Amino acid sequence: MPNPQSPLIITGMHRSGTSLVASLFHQAGINMGSEFVLSGQGNLRGHFEDADFVRFHQLMLERQGENIMVQTADVAIWLPEDQQTAQALIEARHHLPTWGWKDPRVCLFLKEWHALLPQGKFLFLYRHPLEVVLSLIRRGTDLDALAQPYLALQSWYVYNQAIYRFCLDYPEQTILVNTVGLLTNIDQFAEMISTRFQINLNPDILSATYHEQSFHQFPYLSLANDILQQITPQIINLYERLEAIAHLNHAPSNSTTSSFITTEMASSPFNSDWLTDFPLLIENRAALFELLLTQLAPTVMTERVTLLERVLREWRLNTTQLTHEKKEAWQAIARLSDEKDTLWQEKEEAIVQLSDEKDTLWQKTEQLTQEKEEAWQAITQLSEEKDKLWQNLQQTTLEKKQFIAIAQSLQTELQLERRKILSRVARKATQLVQRKTVMTKQPISAAQVLQEIQAELKQPTSQSTPMQNSITQTRDLLNQFRSQPVIGSLRGLKKTIYSLNHSTFSQQYDINDALLGLIETLSYDLKQYRHRTDKKIAQLERQLAQKTHPVDPTSADVGALDEAMPTQTQVSGLAKIHTAPIWMTMPERVVLYSLIYGLKPRYVMEIGTFKGGSATIICGAMDDNGFGELICVDPKPAIADGTWQEVSHRATLFQGMSPDILAEAAQAVPEPYDFVLIDGDHTYDGVVRDIEGTLPLLANEAYLLFHDCHYFEVEDGINHCLKKYPQLIDCGLISAEGNPQQEEPQYIDGRRVIWGGLRLLRWLKDNS
Repeated sequence: MPNPQSPLIITGMHRSGTSLVASLFHQAGINMGSEFVLSGQGNLRGHFEDADFVRFHQLMLERQGENIMVQTADVAIWLPEDQQTAQALIEARHHLPTWGWKDPRVCLFLKEWHALLPQGKFLFLYRHPLEVVLSLIRRGTDLDALAQPYLALQSWYVYNQAIYRFCLDYPEQTILVNTVGLLTNIDQFAEMISTRFQINLNPDILSATYHEQSFHQFPYLSLANDILQQITPQIINLYERLEAIAHLNHAPSNSTTSSFITTEMASSPFNSDWLTDFPLLIENRAALFELLLTQLAPTVMTERVTLLERVLREWRLNTTQLTHEKKEAWQAIARLSDEKDTLWQEKEEAIVQLSDEKDTLWQKTEQLTQEKEEAWQAITQLSEEKDKLWQNLQQTTLEKKQFIAIAQSLQTELQLERRKILSRVARKATQLVQRKTVMTKQPISAAQVLQEIQAELKQPTSQSTPMQNSITQTRDLLNQFRSQPVIGSLRGLKKTIYSLNHSTFSQQYDINDALLGLIETLSYDLKQYRHRTDKKIAQLERQLAQKTHPVDPTSADVGALDEAMPTQTQVSGLAKIHTAPIWMTMPERVVLYSLIYGLKPRYVMEIGTFKGGSATIICGAMDDNGFGELICVDPKPAIADGTWQEVSHRATLFQGMSPDILAEAAQAVPEPYDFVLIDGDHTYDGVVRDIEGTLPLLANEAYLLFHDCHYFEVEDGINHCLKKYPQLIDCGLISAEGNPQQEEPQYIDGRRVIWGGLRLLRWLKDNS
């Protein structure tokens, strides 16, 4: 029995008895398929064809616009994906101990199947061409054979020519059998299958399966073969070659006639002598072949005419139906045309309405532009007033430090004075106790005397001291500054302070509260002993009379911080890092803005503009600097109109490939470039080309900034140029955040794919 690697493949031209033989092997225990093609007209007992293989072959033929009646052997094309499908069909059946399949279309793909199954066993069946053509016509399902029987004859040649060549190339793996010879020598066929393919067949099974009425055959007159030899000599020659190499052939008898051959044919003028007298034209072969079939089997050819008339009637019916459907389609097109006109009218009305709204928006835009200019003027004025206020604040800070020193000295003196006063009060109390005891002659304690003195000292005076008035006035001003609505230049100062450092501002006034509390404590102590410290209080009042503003001991540091930080006017372009249409992370946007704002390059070039996001950030920083010109290079820019309006006052766009367009871009600026952003071709070769094309255009000590430097091809290109050009200095990563852009890691040639990252280089022309 064959192993799973050597399946049994049964094939031959259609109507050559392959279904009959396949049923024989199926009943013998060979698995010929789990799903068979359904039986139909001309083969009521079944085709015994594996549906998977039939669909596979049919799909390849339909892909080339062909059917089973192929006319040349080169129409069957086996693609790489077909190879995978065929391999899957084989692997799905490897678990079967014995298996195979039957399909006449295998004849068109013999070389491909043998490459996949080098140990496969091929059983080929062939039949006389006239019998095959008449059988196809009798079946009535092949329109090409009905309309032009000569096409079926040519197809017989294509199928059997492939069988003949394969048998010559692989004789050890093939058995070639004439179908008529098989039916007349069943025992010999069974013995041959057992010897060559190791498959045991029961001849009785074939005898029980074969029905003579379903398999028409006849012995051939030499006259019919002679005529066919004159019409298509290659057909008869191929049949004779098959008979010569067949393992079981059949030589037709010339002594009997067939039920398909009329008795009049022997005396008909349509014979080989007649064909010899008249040279045969190639265009007349088909007509002569139909005439031969009519003489051989007039009943079959008459049925053919009936079938063709039925097909014609069906075609006319389908044509009428298609005409009706075409009319309905034209009516639908007319309705769609009317709807289209309506839509166009609505579109024009919408355009007019949008145009009016656009004019209104432009008017509002002009109004907002005017208001913006007025606001900038107000901001400029507030900035000037702010500078003056900060100068006053620094002066007040110095005075406050002096005041704190005086207050601390005064507190020390007051503590000493208080101890002196308490000592004097104690002595005075002792004297009063003695005097009052003598006068009243009643004992009295020193504690009672002290209570009387303290009660007298705590009585309020009719007038507030000047120091208390100064403290009250200072606190009122502080509360007013905090709680009341602020307008004018002071409002700009307060908002600026809160926006820069809200916590520092609050801490400043917390210190002021604590300071005023200390002053109030000192004032209370002074009021208790006012009759002892009149001179000291007068000195303090003179000092407080000069203090009109709350101050902060650390305001000197705040002033220095304010001078170091830019004003709102200076950093208006910083807001563009949030709106720029660019594939950069927020740290990368901030770094790009900071480099342009901090290095202040005059001439900048950007390779890889695309949507203009990085150009927006660069121009925003240039606007804050007050100068700068940007040259944008991109082969296919996709900049929106609104984005271009934001940068067009500083940017010039050159559309073309880098480095081809760089020579033209170099002429756009009067001096070499100070700064270049490279975010274009991310391949290794592209990065090297961009760097080498840019170096001749750079000024000494210019900077080159690379985006997506985490991508390994960009990194390799940069490292290559660093080794090749010692004038290039690597400043390293200045934004290290990566952007993998996928949930699962991706690799190319074993290297991880990561995007993002900024890397800075510097060009030193004089560096040897």
